[in-house]
Amino acid sequence: MAAVLATAATAGAEEKSHPRAEPRARTDAASAALTVVNGAVFAWPPIDTPAYAAPDAEPFRRALEERRSGGSRGAQPSREPRSSAALALAADVVYLDAASGRRDFLPAAGLYERAYRDDPDFPDAARLQFMIGQTYLAVGLGPEAGAAFTQVERRFPESPFVLEARLGRAASLRLRRRPAEAATLAAEVAGHVSGDTLCRTRREQALDADTPAAAAAAFRQLATACPTALDDPAVVRDYADALARAGDREGARRVLARGPAAEVGDAAARLGLLAGTLAATPEDARAAYERVLTMHAAPPLVLEAQMHLIRLKSADDPAKAAEELVALAARPGPRNLRAAMLGDGAEMMVGAGRFEDALGLLDRSAALGPEGEAQADGRRPEILGRWIAALGAHDDDAGIATVYAAYTTAIHESATVDDRLAIARALGRLGLHASAVRLLEVSTGRAPDPALALALAEEALAAGDAATARTNAARLVAAKAPAGLVARAHVVGARAALALGDVEAAATEAAAADDATLRADVGRALLARPGGAAAASALLEPALAAADVPVSVVLVAAAAASVDGAWESAARLYGQALARATGAERTEAAAGVARAARARGDDATANAALAELRPPRPAKGRHGG
Repeated sequence: MAAVLATAATAGAEEKSHPRAEPRARTDAASAALTVVNGAVFAWPPIDTPAYAAPDAEPFRRALEERRSGGSRGAQPSREPRSSAALALAADVVYLDAASGRRDFLPAAGLYERAYRDDPDFPDAARLQFMIGQTYLAVGLGPEAGAAFTQVERRFPESPFVLEARLGRAASLRLRRRPAEAATLAAEVAGHVSGDTLCRTRREQALDADTPAAAAAAFRQLATACPTALDDPAVVRDYADALARAGDREGARRVLARGPAAEVGDAAARLGLLAGTLAATPEDARAAYERVLTMHAAPPLVLEAQMHLIRLKSADDPAKAAEELVALAARPGPRNLRAAMLGDGAEMMVGAGRFEDALGLLDRSAALGPEGEAQADGRRPEILGRWIAALGAHDDDAGIATVYAAYTTAIHESATVDDRLAIARALGRLGLHASAVRLLEVSTGRAPDPALALALAEEALAAGDAATARTNAARLVAAKAPAGLVARAHVVGARAALALGDVEAAATEAAAADDATLRADVGRALLARPGGAAAASALLEPALAAADVPVSVVLVAAAAASVDGAWESAARLYGQALARATGAERTEAAAGVARAARARGDDATANAALAELRPPRPAKGRHGG
């Protein structure tokens, strides 16, 4: 690991400082010495040269020859390597065993580093540096791999491994999520190579494609131009995966069916996992995952197969499947895989209606480190949203408020706009307008949205904060939000202006809103001001034309006519109101009819209207009195 850290420390600087030069050596020698074992590129050492004649290298030379001939693949020799030659060959044995699924790759990197560090002038130093990069690629350490390959180009510019190292650097850039740079570098390499190296370059270009469709097309071209590339299980897996991502699942299944018939090991297990993912039926998927369990694969791959098998059972009993996944996640394994298990368990708990348990599993996932935090952060908003939606479907405003209180920080940080609005409305219906305002203020600060801004204005008005309501309503209007939201903003602006005593501004806002009741309220406020009758009449006139005009509008229009002395109009409007009004509005209408009739000298009509105001006489009992 010290070697890893030392290599990583110089990765960025060396990649930037290394001058790009055209390759000055042919790659024929390198290509002839290269082989691919389950996707891992290996450069065979020149073991018959004086470089590897050290006495302590002999056991490792024999072990490597056995592996090259396909014979015995026993344990690495027990003798401790000391010379650079012995260290290099010991690293080669470990690397090949790791590629075959029998060991881990990283110890090979340490041995290669020691061999190179002990004798920087070792005749095979360029190959050692190249293999350091390939080892880091195999374990997914992109920056470390890139630094190692850069050293090959920088320190051994005449080496036959220069173009192969440049191709390796392209792969390291892809691992670091820099596919555009990787594609550019691979394209440069493609112009200088042929044969197997060109086929590997085309595979890299397919992996660097910017869309699933482009990747699928590139892999199809690779299969046509380099049919032997499909002898590599890793290429088959990448090809099938690209087709699946592009939507051609049937084509992906055909590629897997034509692939190499590996029976055991990690390569076979990875193909089996992909086959299960692409299976047409749950039964086929189950069979594929169960086969993986028999392949003597690395523990993480076995763990992944077990995870998929549990997933298949989740439809029948999601809670039980979740508990099995949680138990599986407690076993030793890669953190990203364990985090995925806890994330899937959380989804299953949601399926069982156990939302709180689901969020608890996400907390456990986050405790695993960055991988788990990513899982939790990606799933938590959706689970909270589904919980809120489930409570809303049962009109459980108190439940929504409780969820908000328990997960305030998470909701403030990541809830969707719709979820924030649902929570704010629930709080408002409970009369918790101040809490709704706090939520919406945080929300509009993090993710400005017209619907959130309008809700903030409405809740602020309900909370008695007319100034905040008016400010936010005005911002919506000025921002030219969607028409429906602007109309509601005018309503809020008018009512906020009324609350602040600015009747003229309220009238202006009400005139822009299609709200008859609002116009009636503003009209009454105008009548209370000197000379306000004409303004009230003008404001109410459009509302009076509606077939279902509210009684309150008719009453205010009648009052405005009375103030102006237009008693005929007043009598007609009060009469319309009296015919439909109930309660207090009926009393107001009757009084208005009487007043208008008196003004016109019609005492009979006035008396009849006043009779409407008298309480009914109590009914007489059976015996009179």
